[in-house]
Amino acid sequence: MAIVIKRVSQSWMSSFEGNVYKTMFSLHSKASVVTSELYKVRLMSSVAPTDPSMVSIYRVPNHIRRVETKAYDPKIVSIGPYHHGALQLQAMEELKRQYLDRLLNSIHEQEEGITMDIILDEMKKLEGKTRACYSEQFELSSDDFAKMMAIDGCFVLQIFRNSVRKPVEDDDIVFRTCWMLPVLRRDLVMLENQIPMFVLHKLFDLTRTRGVPESTLPLTDLTLNFFNPLMPREQGTLNRTIASSKGLSIKHQHLLDLFRSSLLPLVPMVRGKQPLVFRSIKELQEAGIKLQKRENCCSTLEISFVDGVLKVPPLLIDDYTGTLFRNIIAFEQCHSDHSYCKPDFTSYLFFIDGLVNTSEDIVLLHYAGVIQHSLGSDVELADLINKMCREVNRDSENESYLHLLASDVNEYCNKNWNKWRAELVHNYFGSPWALISLFSAVLFFVLAVVQTYMDYVAYRHKFVVPIEKK
Repeated sequence: MAIVIKRVSQSWMSSFEGNVYKTMFSLHSKASVVTSELYKVRLMSSVAPTDPSMVSIYRVPNHIRRVETKAYDPKIVSIGPYHHGALQLQAMEELKRQYLDRLLNSIHEQEEGITMDIILDEMKKLEGKTRACYSEQFELSSDDFAKMMAIDGCFVLQIFRNSVRKPVEDDDIVFRTCWMLPVLRRDLVMLENQIPMFVLHKLFDLTRTRGVPESTLPLTDLTLNFFNPLMPREQGTLNRTIASSKGLSIKHQHLLDLFRSSLLPLVPMVRGKQPLVFRSIKELQEAGIKLQKRENCCSTLEISFVDGVLKVPPLLIDDYTGTLFRNIIAFEQCHSDHSYCKPDFTSYLFFIDGLVNTSEDIVLLHYAGVIQHSLGSDVELADLINKMCREVNRDSENESYLHLLASDVNEYCNKNWNKWRAELVHNYFGSPWALISLFSAVLFFVLAVVQTYMDYVAYRHKFVVPIEKK
């Protein structure tokens, strides 16, 4: 009897547990469906901006991001809403507040009358316009959004001001820690780490203090001086660029856009369809084209080709150059207004990508003084360049400033003599073994001619009897 009761009890318990598991599984499935639907609704509401024509700060498209994910994610600081609240970036939040407190204290000492409440009110007045600049909507209250813009914007401005302040304050951890400033500069140039330029201008005007030298400099000067180490230019060239950009920073969308614009040529450029193919530098040299470093130019993009000579401005590449280029390309790919933002950097990087097929091309560019780098090897640099434009839309219908140059180069290479010369160099001088084979063949031919001549002389000496003179 006890055995029967025990078996019934076990059977009932098994049935009960099974029903419980079924119920829990059913509830979990329903919860998953509800969560999935809520996620879809939230996703749909987050990707539709109020006015697409206002958008200038974008999420990097997934197909571009997948090529090099780390190039689009900040390492130490979040600016704006995209990475706001990320756990790995929380250490800098306290430093932002310290910078803000120092700024407000310096303003209070000057009796300027500007308080945090006034700054927040101004940010709320710009809230609608500011939110419209992002390609997504965010679940941040009006107060939290205004506070984020105020703290992040003031932090950026104080970094710019402190970068020209001499001497550096003893307790300024950003400028006293050797690794932090380059990483911070990298983070501030990322597309997803931007706030609108008009927000920075408003905060810049609100936080000016009398009697402080760095407060007398325009925002454009501070910005371009701060970012210059990413694409080093001589001070004279930088000053000309700054002079040409004065009064124009308000027209730019954000810091990345301003810095990108400062790297473009100052003179108008003739445009046409984007070239589909660029030859490698090895192929160009085989066709008789000479490569030279272009001196005294204001822009890295000022490439020229005249009388068989290709002149390319020098380019210094370090660990942060790839991040800068990728974010500029992402901005040019996302921004729909090509009347304002033409894909000039995209065209330039397609050109550089075409020049480089292997590390041998890097060596040729290095010897010509065109490319210098601090990466681990030439192979690593070639790989970086060849991946730069992967998943990037070439779009031959867009206007390319390299259209005429590519046409002239192709026309030069396609001339009969240059084609024959290229084939000769490629087939017989393209490798040491081919050169050795050619040299051996020529040597054997010369030896054969010499041997034939010697045999002929010996034959005449032996068999031909000279005629005696009478």
